[in-house]
Amino acid sequence: MGYRFDRVDRQAGVITTIPEISQQLFEFWRHDVDTSKDLWESAINPIRRIIAINIQSNQDEPGQMKLEVTVNKQRISSLDRQFNSTGAAYQYFGTELPATTGQPFVAATDEHWIDLGRDPAMEDYLLRQILKRADVVVLESR
Repeated sequence: MGYRFDRVDRQAGVITTIPEISQQLFEFWRHDVDTSKDLWESAINPIRRIIAINIQSNQDEPGQMKLEVTVNKQRISSLDRQFNSTGAAYQYFGTELPATTGQPFVAATDEHWIDLGRDPAMEDYLLRQILKRADVVVLESR
């Protein structure tokens, strides 16, 4: 689905992805948000998602596996940038404009990601897609 892997540990049954900025309104070919609310949220403020997949053998039922998909959302927090002309608007997301706090520039170190918790809608969507692609029969859902 376009996510890049950060960790693939087959022995432990763990896959994690590199944080990926969620799709914008015009990116109709991507699907990394599952609700219209999440799509609008990512259009207003950059949101990224980190996926973790855990596959373990089911101790209660030999021959069966447990699959867990966890999606965490984060929102960027950055200093406001000053601009007083339409030409400066082109540099808004760069580091050339001064901050409203009086700093001469907004550096990458001034930005940080705020944890928004889990994204259950995307977790369900990814789980369905994985099972569909693997052609797996679901005996029990969460």
